[in-house]
Amino acid sequence: MVVPGGNWVVNYKGTNQTFSVPATQAASRVVVPYPTVVISGGLLQSVSWVYRDATTGAALAGPPAFLNNIQLQVHGASAAGELYDSNQLTPATTNAVLTTAVNWPAVSGISLAYEDSLGNNYAISFAGPASGP
Repeated sequence: MVVPGGNWVVNYKGTNQTFSVPATQAASRVVVPYPTVVISGGLLQSVSWVYRDATTGAALAGPPAFLNNIQLQVHGASAAGELYDSNQLTPATTNAVLTTAVNWPAVSGISLAYEDSLGNNYAISFAGPASGP
C-alpha cells in the first residue's frame, strides 16, 4: 500500500493533529537486490546480490543513490520462523556471510529489505530451496 503524500489531519483524543507527509516516490524507488546463495555441506554459508532495475531486470552498476541501508533476512519453513537477520548493511555491501548455522533445507525464503532516503521500507522476497531462489 502506498500512502499519498500531502497534508494529513489525524484526530487524536479529540484534538486534530496536522502533519505533512512527503510523496513516497515508490514507483521510482523500487530496485531488486537479486541474490545468489553459497551452500556447503547442506548449510547456507553466504548470500551475495546484485542490484537490478525493477522494470527491465538489467543489472545496475551499483546501488541506487536513494538507498540508505539493506538487510538480509532468511526465513524458515513453518514454525522455524526467522533463521537469520543481518544487521543493517551499507548499500555498497553486496555480500553477507552468515554468522550462525542455517540448514538450507529449512529455508523457505530469502528477503533483502532496504530503506530509501525518504524513510520508506521495501522488502524483495524470493522462495527457498523447494522452488529455488
